[in-house]
Amino acid sequence: MYEQTPNSLYSRYSRWRKTLSAAIVSWTGLVLQVSSTSVLSALPEIGGEHGTEGRVIALSNALNLVYGRKWTGVVAVLLTLACSIGTALSPTIASFFAFRILTALFGYVLNPRFALTSPTESGLFYLAPGIGYLTGTLFGGRWADRVVRRWVERRHGNRVPEDRVRSCLLALGIALPGCMLVYGWTVDRAVGGIAVPVIAMFLGGVSQLLCFPSLNTYCLDVLSGRGSEVMAGHPMVWYFFGAGASALVLPAVSSIGVGWFSTIAAGQMVLGAVALLFVTMYGREWRVKLMA
Repeated sequence: MYEQTPNSLYSRYSRWRKTLSAAIVSWTGLVLQVSSTSVLSALPEIGGEHGTEGRVIALSNALNLVYGRKWTGVVAVLLTLACSIGTALSPTIASFFAFRILTALFGYVLNPRFALTSPTESGLFYLAPGIGYLTGTLFGGRWADRVVRRWVERRHGNRVPEDRVRSCLLALGIALPGCMLVYGWTVDRAVGGIAVPVIAMFLGGVSQLLCFPSLNTYCLDVLSGRGSEVMAGHPMVWYFFGAGASALVLPAVSSIGVGWFSTIAAGQMVLGAVALLFVTMYGREWRVKLMA
């Protein structure tokens, strides 16, 4: 049976300590994301500097995603800093790959479409999903809580973990695929100017943050008492798929175009939403059978 975590577990630490811990972890996560995405806006330039193609440099980003308690985290952050400096100063393609892999161990198509001539210009496009993520964090968790309360009321006070998954079905099954299709085909056909893809990226960022809190919390709810394993295993699977996508995206876009590649990605999101729908319908029954 599902056992809800007692509130006493969260009252062991003072409010300021929990706030400080959340701030430190959030900042560390931001640094790691910057380490990953900062390379994407400069793939052609980095490839040209090392005498290779952007798709080859993208492989280093994939390897970065594949390869994180107290002193382990401290050492990892320090080594990430050192390896990031090494990446910036790499004289050869071999050393660039080596430092990118070490950075991970311890811690594209817009340029030609819009005639972008520098990493700074293409990097500005990342502001759109970034602001979307920030916006989504402001109400993503609140939306999930609202959906949970509504379903708890329907059951007259009985709560099940699958209630939280319901809050991300529309975002994952409709909003995100829609944003992906609009972005992909407007870029592919060079229509809508810069505004339409940027808006799609912003709304896509918001939609992602409507999904992540619910999915992360659900993983913790169904495996109560094994939080550290969940929070280690879940991102590992996530990053493995992210690594594969990072390595695949440039060759695939060059082969079939950004429009069709985005269509495939949107289809996968819809399939994921359908799978989550089955979880909301049969998840409780599956858990009972597994724990019997």
